[in-house]
Amino acid sequence: MSFLIASGAAVLALTMQAHGTYAEPQTDSDAAVDECVAEDRQNVPADQLSKADLATMIGCIFRATSDQISSQLPMKMDASTTLVAISSTGPRLNYTYLVDVNARDFGPQQVATLAESTRLSVCQSSDMADTISMGGSFFYRWVDKSGTALHSMLIESC
Repeated sequence: MSFLIASGAAVLALTMQAHGTYAEPQTDSDAAVDECVAEDRQNVPADQLSKADLATMIGCIFRATSDQISSQLPMKMDASTTLVAISSTGPRLNYTYLVDVNARDFGPQQVATLAESTRLSVCQSSDMADTISMGGSFFYRWVDKSGTALHSMLIESC
């Protein structure tokens, strides 16, 4: 079922987006799909499944894949950004990044640039946009080196 593989691949794409290509998380999307979707349903087109079934499948795949990545954290994404946590809440994938700055030095323009580039990266990824169109979403949280929140955002539409 291609949308489920896309959901697993979305984790990798999301991890790499907006922060360069330092990290190469090791994930097994086939194992996540096999764990979450009965074999006889893996080739059913997404438009033939209920929203509830899609949400359940996406949530399970996000949980399985976030479990795979969690064991590899913290993961340096670029010179100043580290992925420190990943989790799922149903069909929502949650990321927390530590940015090597002080919140007082991270102004509105930096927040706007971060939010815009993140949304653009997510929505330009066909795997991630497809996952969103099936009911998945992506939540980002960035904190400074003291743990103070810099910004957070939920992407649930493109």
